[in-house]
Order: sequence, then C-alpha cells, then structure tokens
Amino acid sequence: MFMKDKRMKTTKLYLDFSAYNPAELTVLGDRVTNALNDKETYPNPVIPAEELATANGEFKEAIDAAATGDRVAIRDRNQKREVLVRMLRQVGLYVQAVVDGDDAKLAASGFEVSVAARKPAVLDKPLIETVENRASRELAVSLRRVRGAKAYEVRMSHGPEGWQMVGVFTQARNILLTDLTPGQTYTVQVRAIGAGNTTTDWSDPVSRMSL
Repeated sequence: MFMKDKRMKTTKLYLDFSAYNPAELTVLGDRVTNALNDKETYPNPVIPAEELATANGEFKEAIDAAATGDRVAIRDRNQKREVLVRMLRQVGLYVQAVVDGDDAKLAASGFEVSVAARKPAVLDKPLIETVENRASRELAVSLRRVRGAKAYEVRMSHGPEGWQMVGVFTQARNILLTDLTPGQTYTVQVRAIGAGNTTTDWSDPVSRMSL
C-alpha cells in the first residue's frame, strides 16, 4: 500500500504581497520581525530580524513623507517598498525550508498561510464598543475582538470631507485617533483583515465629538 509522506503537504506561506496596501505591509513586517526573534526556531535567518526591522521602519517613514504628494517622496516610498517586499520573500522562503511543513510554526511565522483547497474563514463584522475622549484632540476606539482577525482597518469622516483612512492596527483596544479638531464630531468605522488579506464589511458607524 502506498503511504503518503506527511511532508507532502500543500501548506505554504502566502508570499504575493502585490495586493497589500502600505499600512498592511508594515503590519506584516512587524509580525515577521517579531517571529524572527525566536532564535530557537530561526538560529541563522537569511535576513536578521534587526535588518528587517530597519527596512520596515524606513518604509514607514517614507509612507509619511509621501503623504504630502511630493513626487520624489512617492518614488522613494515605492523604492523602499520594493526593498521590504524582496526581504520578506527571502525570509518567507527561508521559513518554509526551516520549519519543513510544520503547520504550527508556519502559522507563528508572521506570514499568511496559503493552503490549497482551503477557504479562508469568514470573519464576523467588527463591533465598535466605545469611542471615548481620552485627552484633548484625541479619541480612543475599542472594538470587540474578531476571532481570526490579523488586524483592523480604521476610517473616519467629519464634515463634508467624506471618509478618510486612518490606518491598520493589530490591537482591538485603545486605537487612538489623534490631531483632531476640538468641537468637531467624528464618525468612525472599522473592518477586520483576515487570512489572505480578506476583509469584512465595515462596522456600524459610531460618532463622537472631540474635546
């Protein structure tokens, strides 16, 4: 009888980062950097955690600089994104080789796991539990944690400007919205990000005036 080798699995890491927006890519960079600090599992990483953290930090700074719309800053941001993506792919291939099909270690690597014929779990729509004034010009948003969520994307609106993206956060509690205008009412929505970069519907909106 033919016995299937347990190592003949279709479990692999998701290493196509083309659909990741800048904020999502930095979240991934943080997760992978933290995972690489496990020296017992990754004694000799192809790229050290410190080097990956530096590239991720430089990309974050470039994102902020490019927010002004300056062409030079945007080009620099795109170049730093390419550097980070190249590093992440190298680390991903290294991780796959080191863990040798161990699903638990693949899941703990910080990367998304792609498994053939397995559909991503359907995540619940997030619920905003509170939006509170913690300090002047700040609102703190807390959510009910969504099982299976990797991160949370936040947007807000006020006045006639429409929805504006705030960012992507890995925690569900105490998400701070800063540099707000006192006396202005802000409306907040959140959606969860799951495996394979899937997203839920936006939460019901919640409004609060900034002090």
